[in-house]
Amino acid sequence: MARGSKADIIEEIAYKIGLKKTEVRDIFDIIVTLLKETLVAGEDIKIPNFGTFHVRKKRARAGRNPKTGQSIEITPRTVVTFRRCSTLAKSVSFAQKTEDDLNADIGFKPKKRHDWPALWAEYQIVKAQNQTLTEFSKHKAIARALLSREFQPFRRAQAAEESNLPPED
Repeated sequence: MARGSKADIIEEIAYKIGLKKTEVRDIFDIIVTLLKETLVAGEDIKIPNFGTFHVRKKRARAGRNPKTGQSIEITPRTVVTFRRCSTLAKSVSFAQKTEDDLNADIGFKPKKRHDWPALWAEYQIVKAQNQTLTEFSKHKAIARALLSREFQPFRRAQAAEESNLPPED
């Protein structure tokens, strides 16, 4: 799943904790607003096991227009920089390894793939019963499978397929 857009993040959070997307969007907007206000005030934001956002003032300096070659003065400005923590760096580095590298490092074979169609059918039953996903996951002991990254594309494909079906008579 491409988790880059605000909508993707909101959908993922709503799915994982069982809240409505509108509620998650409101919470997300509040968090982003607080982060912006803190940075505008010139304060740094440190998020443990993630990194630190720094507010930095850049001085005026001489520059050159690459198209014309003309010298120009770049005005002073304030910028936000991000310095990742070592935990995040290690996680990203580990995630970039191939599956063969991971198997060699860890020393075991990957677990058997889940039966996604069966999980999807159970998920639809729970959805019809208005149970939260958390209750369903605990009851069926499949929380890791339903929340895995592998299930997300399958879930989206099934939802798209169901939305394109003609109405039943």
